[in-house]
Amino acid sequence: MIPWSAAVHRGGYRRVVAVTSAQSGKTDSMLDIIGARLDQRPAPILYVGPTKEFLTDQFEPRLMALLDEADTLANKVIRGRRMKKTLKHVAGVRVRLAHAGSSTALKSDPAALALIDEYDEMMANVKGQGDVLGLVEARGETYADFVTAITSTPARGLVEIEPDDTSGLEFWARSAPDDLESPIWKLWQEGTRHHWAWPCKHCTEFFIPRFKQLRWASWRRCRWNYWLPCKVNLTTRASS
Repeated sequence: MIPWSAAVHRGGYRRVVAVTSAQSGKTDSMLDIIGARLDQRPAPILYVGPTKEFLTDQFEPRLMALLDEADTLANKVIRGRRMKKTLKHVAGVRVRLAHAGSSTALKSDPAALALIDEYDEMMANVKGQGDVLGLVEARGETYADFVTAITSTPARGLVEIEPDDTSGLEFWARSAPDDLESPIWKLWQEGTRHHWAWPCKHCTEFFIPRFKQLRWASWRRCRWNYWLPCKVNLTTRASS
């Protein structure tokens, strides 16, 4: 998530998309981006979560923990009656927390930075007002450096692989948008399509992890009727 977070914070792109697996640090990265922006270049921020429960039960407490623990931000938070679960005032700007089911919250405030979390879990049309991304990006029309950061674990679907003759890496091939079930994957295809690569521990050559490189341990039943792993552990490898 570090290169993605740096691209969002640095600016220069109107939209920055990350497709990742579950539990990959997406929300923590968004919190890092929010904290850095409020500390270094304060501007209105809009965060959009998949559900109202996620917003109030999970994200808002983590946001407040960030604001309270950061020495450079703790004294910039306006507390008291002006502080609400879904609206914070920090360093003289507003931080709005919205969820995908509320068109009013998505349209209420302009923003210089917008973050959409778990995009694939959001409805395609919010109460007849349009899709979440369209509503959110309309909030940034007044800011020349507006950036929308979008992350999600992709929905199920089939995507082909194509080798690159120059690098030898295997990239995800472009698919027809109508053939894709995942909204985040469609957005990712529209951009630069950066891939995350991993250096091999043995030959140091970079490779893009694939399921075919996984090796599962063999299991055997012991005399006490328990399943035990054999000596071969779960490993990942890349052919050099």
